Amino acid sequence: MASIKRFVILFLSLLIVNIVIVGVTLAEPIMVGGSEEISTSWKVEDPGNGGILVSRNGQVQYGDSLILYIPKSNCNSLESLFTFYTAVGNPGIEKLKSQQLFIQLNDNDIKADVRFIYPFLMGHSVWLSLGIFNIEEFTDNLQQYEIFEVIIKNSTNFVATDYFDIETNYWHLNGLKSALSQGKNLCLSSIS
Repeated sequence: MASIKRFVILFLSLLIVNIVIVGVTLAEPIMVGGSEEISTSWKVEDPGNGGILVSRNGQVQYGDSLILYIPKSNCNSLESLFTFYTAVGNPGIEKLKSQQLFIQLNDNDIKADVRFIYPFLMGHSVWLSLGIFNIEEFTDNLQQYEIFEVIIKNSTNFVATDYFDIETNYWHLNGLKSALSQGKNLCLSSIS
């Protein structure tokens, strides 16, 4: 009986340690000295495809990205893209390519162009574009927001849940201005 009691105590102790460890890794990111959140930092990279990618992972679906593409042909501009992963398996998903979807971006109802659809894992990665913007104007327009939140909306002849199992995601915007400045500088240095 004593050995069973020790086993139960050991098991419960290990369970509590695991819960604490997992809880710490899943907890909200910590702010360090008022700086950018560690686990949601921007990536600035030159993939060698004619432009610079400034990106950040989503908070609802981590693998979904907010991608700001700075073309080397014009380092003062960017294309605002974001991805949505879907595992719905709608056989007509390819028909969405080059279509416009209604979305809510923060408080604004707008349209986004479906640019790419790629098979990915057990479903598809759908890339949507808001268009091309001047970097400074884009940054200024987003300064009032803490997040970049997208909700895919229903419209005539389109039901979002027929194509997307998760219709919303958001990305933190802290550090955006600095990340875009780094991206623009990398773009300018790569063409000089």
